[in-house]
Amino acid sequence: MHTAAWDLRAWPSGNPRTAEQGFTRLAERDYHWDGSMAWTGGALVIAGIGTDDLALLDGVMLVHPDSSDRPVKVFAGPRGALFGDAQQLYLAGSDGLQV
Repeated sequence: MHTAAWDLRAWPSGNPRTAEQGFTRLAERDYHWDGSMAWTGGALVIAGIGTDDLALLDGVMLVHPDSSDRPVKVFAGPRGALFGDAQQLYLAGSDGLQV
């Protein structure tokens, strides 16, 4: 299982195979298909550090669509559902909502 991003501008240009060929892998996550993630400030924030669903550490990974499967930054600690907007990241965890 991998998290991927597609360049939607490629479809109108007439490339019918964009869905199969035109994507960038953002993160490889073995069997972790329902993990929390959010877009904020042009980067994707993915909950959990690591690639194996049985060995994820609490925290988040920041990836960028141009980073090709390598995290830009990793922050240990936060755990919970992620929400974002253009400027801020929200975490709904056991301690309540954090910004």
